[in-house]
Amino acid sequence: GPIIQPNNKILISVGVTRYSNRPLIFILENMRKGVFFLLTLLFTCFRATASDWTAVAIPSNKVMAIEVTPEGVVAAEYDDRLWLNPYNGMYLSGDAGDNWTKVGLQGKGVKVLKYKNGVLYAGTFYTTSTPRGLYVSRYPYSEWEHLGPTYNITSLDACGDYIYMGTSYNGLMVSPDKGINWTQKIGLGVEGPEIIALFCLEETVLASTRTSVHISKDNGETWEILDTFSGVTIYSFTRNGKYTVASGTGYEGIFVSEDGGENWEQALLPGLRTPRKITSRGQYLYLVNGKDVLTTLNRFKDSETTLLDGVNTTDVIDLEAYKPSSYALLALNSSGKIFRKDIEDYEYSPVLSPPWNTQNEWELIEQINAYFDHEYPLLAYQYRTEPDEAGRTTLRYDGEEASIPTLYYSSHSGIDFDAEYGDPVLASASGNASYYHCRDCGNTVKIDHGNGLQTVYMHLQNSPLVQGNNTIRVNNGDEIGKVGLTGRSTGPHLHFETVSDTNGDGLFSDEYPHGRTDPFGWNYSELTDPWSELSWDDPLGSHTGALSRNLWKIMTPDKQSTPLINSSTLVMGNKIIEILNDAGKNFLRLTLEHASKPVREFPSPTLNYIKSTAFVIKVIDQLGNLSSADAVVKISLSVSPEALTSILPETIKIFRWDNIASSWVETVSSYDSATGVIEGVLDHFSYFAAFGEKYDPQPVSTQINIFPEPVSGTVATFPEISFSGNGALTVYSMDGGLTWGDYSQAFSINKQGLFDILYKSSDGAGRWEETKSFVLKVGAEVVTNKIRIVGASFGTLTDNPAP
Repeated sequence: GPIIQPNNKILISVGVTRYSNRPLIFILENMRKGVFFLLTLLFTCFRATASDWTAVAIPSNKVMAIEVTPEGVVAAEYDDRLWLNPYNGMYLSGDAGDNWTKVGLQGKGVKVLKYKNGVLYAGTFYTTSTPRGLYVSRYPYSEWEHLGPTYNITSLDACGDYIYMGTSYNGLMVSPDKGINWTQKIGLGVEGPEIIALFCLEETVLASTRTSVHISKDNGETWEILDTFSGVTIYSFTRNGKYTVASGTGYEGIFVSEDGGENWEQALLPGLRTPRKITSRGQYLYLVNGKDVLTTLNRFKDSETTLLDGVNTTDVIDLEAYKPSSYALLALNSSGKIFRKDIEDYEYSPVLSPPWNTQNEWELIEQINAYFDHEYPLLAYQYRTEPDEAGRTTLRYDGEEASIPTLYYSSHSGIDFDAEYGDPVLASASGNASYYHCRDCGNTVKIDHGNGLQTVYMHLQNSPLVQGNNTIRVNNGDEIGKVGLTGRSTGPHLHFETVSDTNGDGLFSDEYPHGRTDPFGWNYSELTDPWSELSWDDPLGSHTGALSRNLWKIMTPDKQSTPLINSSTLVMGNKIIEILNDAGKNFLRLTLEHASKPVREFPSPTLNYIKSTAFVIKVIDQLGNLSSADAVVKISLSVSPEALTSILPETIKIFRWDNIASSWVETVSSYDSATGVIEGVLDHFSYFAAFGEKYDPQPVSTQINIFPEPVSGTVATFPEISFSGNGALTVYSMDGGLTWGDYSQAFSINKQGLFDILYKSSDGAGRWEETKSFVLKVGAEVVTNKIRIVGASFGTLTDNPAP
């Protein structure tokens, strides 16, 4: 269906052909004429598109509430037709609703559910052999304990030792000691008021009645009424990143607070119908709209319908998000029916091909050696820099945050792809190519693809396809240059950037730096992207970081998942996982992902990384949290003979990265030369890669030859420079490393001055010696005032993609 973006651009997705469950996106950009026609088309397409919601098998048609736990979905039954002898208790499904198990509270009539920090809270209506009121349990939820007074419960929440219990007639009850003692904090005796919704975050508590919202900042001890909500009935609160969000009736929209609930702003949503529930997953907000559910990434500055009303006929009364395999929404309607919709982790707009000729589907990820930093990708921007406390870590597209050497590197504004010097660099999509140069970027090509997207290719060798002020039309896959060393780069690689035309004016010169995006997107179902929520003003104007969409046509980032059950297998590319021991927790899931290769910090100086062997294994529960289950798996990695060039086969092992110790740990593993497979048994799960000892070839070494021979670094006449050594390729720089040239024959220096000559060689297999330097003074009268120290390993120092 169509998507209206914040910049008034329109994306129309034609749901006919799909690639890995991703729609082909046709982008209609900068269309100011015909807007009313397109809005009509937008409405028509939305109504005509089939819903992705599917009905879930239900344990009862009298389900009153649903809740998600690490072990699965819990459903509460409340059936007042007692003459039918209903179960009227709790159900649990660990397989996304295909099968349900009764887990207790039979006959109690459960109306309210809340899961928090390992405890499941249930509000029951009927008195049986045990009193009604609040019951609590822990997994497997087969034993329940009654807590507190026997009141009719309407809402529940808990923070730390405090439990907050809303009632129909007895106001708000608070326990400071996990349910042992209780005090009425809102209302007097049976005078009410009815508490509709509760929300707590640390010491702050929000409680809504039919006509007001109360706030406490001291764990419910003292309360104030918030004027913003006068006459409004708030049915639901949720947390969305750093924001607290509320929804209800009496106002056609939502309420948003950035300070924990003290001050609120309104976001208007004309035509909003009965928003009884709002929930959040990562950066996504989901809001009930009568029979439908709306979704947004920016707190309803714009939104989409999820088309639930295409299959649902009654109002939605409960809404939850969880992760049985992929992320999913569960919606419960007033008729007791449950519907499910899978959620993509990333926003996809597949328009780009890799900027080089890849050999397999995972190479795009494997070749990354520095990531886009989603916290502050402000590298080389002079008007704002990242705070000191954020300067040591990098926040990657999947939400992982780490410091060097785990992730490189803080404030980076693009993706660095490892490449060989001289490798062809290809246009990732068709467009108009122009040349750009800066001290940090070196030779750079920028391509305007005509759809609100620009790609940037830095550090190219001299003489790229386009130079000067020319503009050249290029097609997808055309060679636009070669991997070089120009700009601030201490090793051959491609710095690749994507820039979004956020204001839709067809220009990119006004998108610096807020238009920078990550071509791998952001896992919006996991976390809020800090870059997309960063706003500031400076001499260049007002800025808000752009949303990042995954732009690649190939499947990346890619992963496979399976329930943690003995003998289950996962196959992905050259990697096969078999589960040997599931630790008795089959509600968990095991995931396998391709990973980027280790850039530095190998297990030892004698070991080399073996291509196509980097991967990540995780075990997650049904809330998406990492689990420390004591499972055991076997991994098989098929490797090509080319990947083992210069490697001693008998030394090949799989290593696990230990995040706590920041070091590699050897696993039980070996290589079978007959099958070309590396096998290992793994019982701890994180980032893995295979290494082997390299042959001990003669190290690359280069000598500089100067004629006439310098005396104390000085020659009186114009000298001739040449290089010799055992390298296959030698490069040199005469300007401090800003530009590099291939050495082929001797050359002369034909002017006086002080020259810092940098040089290094490669053995042809990608192994470079460290940069060497010779400071040469030409002419006896030149004053020496420069000292240079060289000895850094390869890695980009600074990149500046400024227009």
